[in-house]
Amino acid sequence: MICKAFSKPLYVSNQTHIRNVTVELTRKLHVGWEKSLVRCFGQKEVDQFVNLTQDFNPIHTDDEEAKIHGFSKPIVPGILLATMFPSIIGSNFPGSVYATQSLAFRGAVQVGETVEAIVKVTKAAGKRVIFQTVVTRNGQVVLDGTALAIMPSPLTSYEAVSSDPTN
Repeated sequence: MICKAFSKPLYVSNQTHIRNVTVELTRKLHVGWEKSLVRCFGQKEVDQFVNLTQDFNPIHTDDEEAKIHGFSKPIVPGILLATMFPSIIGSNFPGSVYATQSLAFRGAVQVGETVEAIVKVTKAAGKRVIFQTVVTRNGQVVLDGTALAIMPSPLTSYEAVSSDPTN
């Protein structure tokens, strides 16, 4: 399978626009709020990640080595899959700080397979928001955990400001 390239920018550099988007999205933040991201990591992205992190485990890059260890082809590093969580949170809440993340790796993802990352708010108080985090492949959980993000301002201060004068 060939991964489709994702060329759409995730954020806009105009600070006023970012502020308004943050206000609009944060006003919608509540327990149960959910956002997802679908990705397919190709060998090029895996190679770049391996070089950046210096995790040279050959099961990520070598077909034969992957087969020796029970995989039909190279697998995506689990921590690369986990990078989808802060991507969702940071893109939707510019200025937020990704504070903690617990992870449980439940299955391997082969290079070229499509996965979906989902973050869901389970608790929100003041600036602190706790998210349930899950990555699935064909509906099966391959990675899950919990994340804590610190928002740039208390949620109530966002609710007091609106980018839409009709709200």
